[in-house]
Amino acid sequence: MADQHTGPQMMEIAAAKALQWNVDFDRGLRSVKPGNSGTSAATNASFGVRCAGAQCEAVMKLGPQLVRWSQNCMVTASSANLFKLEAGQDRVFANAILLRLAETFRTGNNFIRLCILKVLMLEYKERGRMGETFPADNCDRMVKRRLTPTNSGSRSRAIRMSRSEEGLLTKKRIANHVEMLRRVKSVLDSGDPTSRALALRVLGCLADLGKDSVDVHNLVLQAVQSPHHQEVSAAFFAMGCLSVVSQKFAEQALEKAFEMINRMGTPPQMKVLAIRFFSKVGHSPVLSLQAHEMGRRVMLRQPVSEIITTMLTALSILAAESVVVIKSQVEMLMNYLAVDPRMTVRAVALKSLGNLVSQAVHSTSFTKDMFRGLFKVLQDVALPSSLHVLGLQVIRKLFRHCGASLDSESLEQVMLWTEFSAMKGGDWPVISEALSLLVEVAGNLTRLGDTVKNRIQAAGNIVLQDLSTRLCLLICDQVSVTCLHAEASSTPVNLGSMPPSLPSDEESSSMPSAPKEKTTFLSVLLVKLMEGNPRVGWILVDNISVLMESLAEKSYQRRKLTWEKPQSMVIDSDNKENSTADAVSRGTAGTARVDDVLQAMLMDLGRCLAICVSFQECQEKGVGEVDNRLRRLTEALADARVSPSVFLPVIEAKMKSTVLLESLSYGGDISAEKGPQIDRTGERRRRGVEERKPLLGKESRSFLNKSVSNFIQEGNGWVAYKVGEKAASCGLWKLAETCFSCLVEKTSSEGCYFWLKALSELCTAESLLQDGETRKDLEGSRSSDMDVDQREKGVSGEESDTADKDGEQESASLDDFRLERFAEAAASALNLFPSSISNLSAAVCSERTFDFQRWVLNLRLEMVNCIAELLGLVESISSFDNDAGVIDLEDEGKDNSLKNLVSALRACTEKVELLGSRLRKLSEEYDLVTISFMGIDSKTVGILSKAALLCSLLAFCSLGVFSPQQTSFHPVPNFSVTFEASALDLYYRLQQIESGGWDDLLCFAVQCGSGAFTGRALIGSFIAERQDTALLKLCRWAVDSILDVQKQHSLLGVVRGTRLLGQIIEEVLHLPWISPPYFFCTRPRAGVELFVAQAGNIGESEDLSVAQGGTLSLSVCLQIANAPVEAYFYPKRVVCAFTYQPVESTWEWDDGSIQSAGAGLPGSHSSQLDMVEKLIAHSRSRNVVNFIDPAADELQRDEQKQMGGRGDCFFTVTVDAKGQGFASCTVDVRDAPPGEYDIFLSCLCFDKGNRKWILPLLNTRPRFRIT
Repeated sequence: MADQHTGPQMMEIAAAKALQWNVDFDRGLRSVKPGNSGTSAATNASFGVRCAGAQCEAVMKLGPQLVRWSQNCMVTASSANLFKLEAGQDRVFANAILLRLAETFRTGNNFIRLCILKVLMLEYKERGRMGETFPADNCDRMVKRRLTPTNSGSRSRAIRMSRSEEGLLTKKRIANHVEMLRRVKSVLDSGDPTSRALALRVLGCLADLGKDSVDVHNLVLQAVQSPHHQEVSAAFFAMGCLSVVSQKFAEQALEKAFEMINRMGTPPQMKVLAIRFFSKVGHSPVLSLQAHEMGRRVMLRQPVSEIITTMLTALSILAAESVVVIKSQVEMLMNYLAVDPRMTVRAVALKSLGNLVSQAVHSTSFTKDMFRGLFKVLQDVALPSSLHVLGLQVIRKLFRHCGASLDSESLEQVMLWTEFSAMKGGDWPVISEALSLLVEVAGNLTRLGDTVKNRIQAAGNIVLQDLSTRLCLLICDQVSVTCLHAEASSTPVNLGSMPPSLPSDEESSSMPSAPKEKTTFLSVLLVKLMEGNPRVGWILVDNISVLMESLAEKSYQRRKLTWEKPQSMVIDSDNKENSTADAVSRGTAGTARVDDVLQAMLMDLGRCLAICVSFQECQEKGVGEVDNRLRRLTEALADARVSPSVFLPVIEAKMKSTVLLESLSYGGDISAEKGPQIDRTGERRRRGVEERKPLLGKESRSFLNKSVSNFIQEGNGWVAYKVGEKAASCGLWKLAETCFSCLVEKTSSEGCYFWLKALSELCTAESLLQDGETRKDLEGSRSSDMDVDQREKGVSGEESDTADKDGEQESASLDDFRLERFAEAAASALNLFPSSISNLSAAVCSERTFDFQRWVLNLRLEMVNCIAELLGLVESISSFDNDAGVIDLEDEGKDNSLKNLVSALRACTEKVELLGSRLRKLSEEYDLVTISFMGIDSKTVGILSKAALLCSLLAFCSLGVFSPQQTSFHPVPNFSVTFEASALDLYYRLQQIESGGWDDLLCFAVQCGSGAFTGRALIGSFIAERQDTALLKLCRWAVDSILDVQKQHSLLGVVRGTRLLGQIIEEVLHLPWISPPYFFCTRPRAGVELFVAQAGNIGESEDLSVAQGGTLSLSVCLQIANAPVEAYFYPKRVVCAFTYQPVESTWEWDDGSIQSAGAGLPGSHSSQLDMVEKLIAHSRSRNVVNFIDPAADELQRDEQKQMGGRGDCFFTVTVDAKGQGFASCTVDVRDAPPGEYDIFLSCLCFDKGNRKWILPLLNTRPRFRIT
């Protein structure tokens, strides 16, 4: 290894420590000193032997070591070269350790054998976990579940296959496995049944070693006939393990188990063990059918409750793993559920149906019969509530998968019973499951669309028509009842008449815990209901606000009573003083506990309120009512002096309602029906009093500032920081600036100072841009005054036409006014963005810290700069608007003003060409950000994808306006930047929002002859939200307008198109810009640590060198650092590429734009995109092997030689559970001249959800020399 790898150290694999482990294990077994195994004399006496503690301790220490060894992949040539291991060294030590372990098992006592069994069992279970897979996210899981008939048994089979193919205790990793089995089998000749039972279980753990041994098969099958229960139990465990890996043995074992069950002399407990074995033969369809038929016959011959319940459970597990028996098993379960009167059997049948329903709906065709059978269970009032709960759970799962196929009559009956069960009260489990089912039905009815709704209305089903509204009121009533119970438990106690003994601490703490748990559960149901049915927002917000006001007032009165009561009491004697003081202290403690429960309930309701407001539909009436109600709630909570943890979610809800209220002011400006219409004066005139909407948002903002200032004045810095974070995430930059500015002066840490200073400057810049683009109060007053004057004058006829022209001029002047205001705001903001970036850089010492924040700020700075320059071009052409509109096309060549217009257009065309390329580059940079930070949240991805879409839209519109088809008199020069490629890029991005409906844009790009588009693989998935409706309408209007401009063949069309471009930019500026949630995440970025060694280098030197004209063979080790803690984000494989450059030219690669360097890839922006495309293409190739780039033919190699010898070498690394992987690769340096070269690493990681991430190199890049 090269000595330049300072800092991160390579993790040693288990094979590198095998020698030390072998020595320690041997010393521990030879030791006679008493150990610290934790065993007592009574435990040792129970085995009748003297236990050596040191030996047991040595055996138990071996367990984690074997688990770690199993997690590591087999030692390859690359890993052996990196750790200086000899060929086959790992197998030698593994064989030595395991043989010594087997010998200890043969010669030791039962307690040592038990320790060895625990060690092997730990390794056996760990091999099962190695086969687990994780889906990308809940949405992907639901999509796959709806589209494909998945089988849940596939994961279990994958686990069993991993047990047979991976891990340490397999044939391919143990050389002398026959000898190991022989030493374990020798214990079976013992006369002690405990020893034989331990040996059988060890053989089960070593199933892969004995799967082909006839002797092992016979020993296990013979042990089933033992009269000792523990030996039979161990034999069936071994039978199950061997049946998983050996189909031939599974056939023999199944016959043996069936024979044992039918034998008259077999004890019932032995029969239960044999029945459980039926669940182990699901890997073969033939065996599954045979086992299911045998199980059916057993239940008919022996209809005992224990036999029936055990067999139903075993066959259900078998059906979950084998599709061929699912239909028969569901029929059997439904039969027992309907006919068998025993409660235990019906309960087991319901549980088994719940486990099989997700597979049964794809494999059976009698879901309606199943639904009716389950409803009969619910109607039986004689059944206990536990069966009703199980029935509701199964119906909920059934409706989730096949709700569209159910008839409305059956669904109505179930809903009536469920709603009645939820309203009548009683058992909380029944109420909770009934409410969960109702929420599931309400959400699925919304998801299934108008087809199901029309079918319900046609059937006259009144129950399902207003289900969401009734359900909202029902859940709120349950929350109210829960709050009343909590208030009843918090009734003040008369301290003067307090009993001498109070409940214990356990009783007092458990008494109010149930209301808190119920409130949390009901809050989750309300969030799910609101997510699927946003129209119930006002009802939900109003009810939650009433409950919170009531709880806050009760909590305040209780705390006030606690403050005032002790001072008002009269003390007459010393005895009474002592007793009263003790009562006061106990009463105060009880009040504090109850008040904590009330505060927790308020926090749950507040979080529920904040989430529900985010799902609120953007309608004027609903948003206004919600905002007013939240304002009254905020005032009530402030009067009740609630804690900041309760006040924060309510403030967040108020922020979201404020944003929704302000969005109404510009949400109606864009209409999908506008088409290519450019003039919007008539629409503005029709809006009338709607121009006063921004005043409502302004009042809401001032109320928020006033409410937050009270908390800031109290000196709670963390509350101020969280409020600022939420405000920035909602786009309320002025409020966020106030919060962060007050914290800058109070912090004492240098790092915190620079971080808060950067946030403050960012918020200041964004607030300037926001004030510049939303300054509509002046516009509203001027336009409304103009309309009032015209109405008073009563214009008509020609006067009306004159008024319309005046309105057009007024509209144009207002547009120019707003754009001019934004230009001024952008000039001020462009000075604050670099300052914020500088503060982020000064806050840390590591270049990777605040990498996301600096990258996003650079992109935002570039985006604002491009928009400002576009506005300058629009303003320069708008001065020719009047001239171009009054001169006829036939006189174009005779007018000097039009000559000046053509000259101005040519100058603008050159600038727009550069701006278009910059905007396209910006959109690609945003795409890179979304895949460069492993673990980034979905909302941040949506915000960045939205910014990329806006950049692509502006690039398409600007290029489309300034590149129309040439006129006959004044040709406009063509662009070097392909306009058609921008159209295709925009098309693929719009497809992420709304698939279909953009065929005109695609046809335009194809007709213009656009080439192959190479950036599609980088376009991230756009996560659309309800607030993105305005964005969708803007894109549709802008695309239709630009396509219409392309059909015009005159300079007049170009000038009108320039005015259109100004209006598009104005609408883009009206869209709120919010801070991504990941911006406030300061977790270190995930990356890779690279370690290389030259293959075949057996000397002590670790320098990399190769002769000229040769190839550089490397052994590579990659370590994933700072990986996210979420399991589904964990890396699975890494596709890598090596690129080398001379040391003297390395600075040219590093000297790029700051935002490009953030991707963690070498080279310029274009080379980064090309590299990502190559890595993606390599990951999709079937033969994923290490190779020298085949695309580098002789011509390309000549070009690389002229460039300094650059070459690409691709390879794939499989990562283990520790985030470490090994590979070998060969770098082609035949055409490179002598000298020193740096190796650049490009990594594309795929996690367990198969999502791709770019990982940067965290340590120093390696260097080699060509001699």
